[in-house]
Amino acid sequence: MNATRRNFIRNLACSAGAALLVGRTAHAAKAEVVPMKVSTQEGLLPGATFAEKMDLLEKYGFDAVELSGSGLPGRVKEIQEALKGRNIRISAVCSGYDGCLISPDVAERTTAVNDIKAILTACGELGSTGLIFVPAFNRQYTMPDLNPYKSKYDLSRALLVEQLKPLGEHALSCGTRMLMEPLNRYEATFLNRVADAVAICKEVDSKGVCVMADFFHMNIEEADKAAAIRAAGSLLHHVHLADNTRKLPGQGEMDYIPGFRALQQIGYADYCSLECGILGDPKEELPKCVKFLREQWSRAAEA
Repeated sequence: MNATRRNFIRNLACSAGAALLVGRTAHAAKAEVVPMKVSTQEGLLPGATFAEKMDLLEKYGFDAVELSGSGLPGRVKEIQEALKGRNIRISAVCSGYDGCLISPDVAERTTAVNDIKAILTACGELGSTGLIFVPAFNRQYTMPDLNPYKSKYDLSRALLVEQLKPLGEHALSCGTRMLMEPLNRYEATFLNRVADAVAICKEVDSKGVCVMADFFHMNIEEADKAAAIRAAGSLLHHVHLADNTRKLPGQGEMDYIPGFRALQQIGYADYCSLECGILGDPKEELPKCVKFLREQWSRAAEA
């Protein structure tokens, strides 16, 4: 056998081996797509009591419920009792504290810190993914501008980082985390983009401080929702869903497949939770929405 033939056969074998490896890798990547875990905020559910709401939650096909942080420490036992014997979990807990972490008023900051710690303790007791927080809504963003020393934004950001370091450690001690949420510019000018939240989390450098992403807000602020999700990577631990109309997914024109595919690519295994209004009867529209989301997730896995 001459050298040319030997080289050809060797190259062919290498190509076949590479093709086999690529095929196995692609197959493994598809196999690793985790099932979608669908949640909704408690307030969207019909029912007179929490237990009645959980009955409907299971019936509609949800995996979890997202709670409000307001009054949560006093509800822990009631919630634990209602969840006994169910496969329903608590996804995230949404805000519900007074005060503001980046207020120039020390009393406002102290109130926020104390309330947040109490809610984080309740989050841990309930096995929640974490506490969603917005650093400041527009009405709360009152830090003075001290240029040329520091701008309003720089002062607020530096203060937030210092506030989050001990809060992150408290969250970890409770077995949960803080989930920073960027909002659209019309609701909060301080923090609008996922990348900015990620940068703050990296500076805080605590596993107890992570980010969440909201499809409605990203639709306004992000040039590429999928890219924002991929950039967040392992720091992303909760997702809010709403259509472009801020109604249920499927009641508007948003394309969910690119964003869902990005979540699958980063190995996202936490909850996707409804935070929106409802057009129509919740008893009819909520189960339709769950079906729609799971179909979109499946289509994203095939894309």
